[in-house]
Amino acid sequence: MAESERYEVKAGGSWKQLNPLAMLRYFTGMKGPSGFGASSTARDVVAGGKWEGKGKVAIVTGPYSGIGLAAARELAGRGCEVVLAGRTNAERGKDWVSREIGGEGKLVHQMELDLSSLESVKGFARDFKKTGKDLNILVNNAGIMALPEFRRSKDGHELQWATNHLGHFLLTHLLLDKMKETSRKKGAPQGRIVNVSSSAHYMSYKPKGILDEEELSDPSVYKPWSAYGQAKLSNVLHARELNCRLKEGAKGDDVIAVAVHPGVIVTKLQRHLKVPVLMQSVGKVAVTPFLKSIDQGAATTVYCATAPSIKGGGFYADCNEQGSAPESKRRDLGKKLWAISEKYAKAFY
Repeated sequence: MAESERYEVKAGGSWKQLNPLAMLRYFTGMKGPSGFGASSTARDVVAGGKWEGKGKVAIVTGPYSGIGLAAARELAGRGCEVVLAGRTNAERGKDWVSREIGGEGKLVHQMELDLSSLESVKGFARDFKKTGKDLNILVNNAGIMALPEFRRSKDGHELQWATNHLGHFLLTHLLLDKMKETSRKKGAPQGRIVNVSSSAHYMSYKPKGILDEEELSDPSVYKPWSAYGQAKLSNVLHARELNCRLKEGAKGDDVIAVAVHPGVIVTKLQRHLKVPVLMQSVGKVAVTPFLKSIDQGAATTVYCATAPSIKGGGFYADCNEQGSAPESKRRDLGKKLWAISEKYAKAFY
């Protein structure tokens, strides 16, 4: 495949690579073209955009904490029926859902999903289809970050890549026909697939070649942040390649896919990081100006799920389309990732 083949996306690098205007917007809270900015919350987005969720159905993975929980809460709060797709336990019962989100039994439903197991993903998709529900929005949010030691998923793949990307790749594939069917109903809105990525997608492994299949799950080369970057790059490339394939289809505007960077926030995603107490204190002072609240972190996800018009294949941060790392614009890498992912997931189609 020609390395020169590129996705038609916004020029420039991500704001993490010191885009001056994007950085200015971030620190000042200046609103971008969308009317929202770094200081906007998920509630601002649904209220300001006058989005109405009644009659719509969304699936949110990783819905029990952080931005997944905030996104699910705001979607349900506007009347959208939300399926919480994650690993449940005794503490996450009806009382928890009613307290944290509201609407359990009417608008909010729990379904078991373990993204590190492709068999679990297949089972979830099968069980969801059995409900007969429509599907307007799929938020691929669940993820893990910078595991200190190499670990494998239940199917033998490096755990970050398996959970953050491969499980979502299969889930999206298995639910895509349902999303297309829903979007083609009279008066139905455009279907939205939102991959929660990160500006850290530029940190992927590079020595053997980006997204080298042998390196994907090789414990001898494992580096926590490179593996995380590789998984987040996969999220962006998956959204872009999927969007291209949808666009090239018979009715390409029925469903679109995008990737988002939620911002720098403190959630359970960082639970694996080992930082000395003194550095935690110093770091808190130094890092606080860069941090968003969880509700601010969920804003871009909710914006991309609900805004009247967004660009398919785009990379969004602070509720506006942003530039992204050069590797994320290469369609040869998107096709390469697709082929590898399909190779591992096809047995579960």
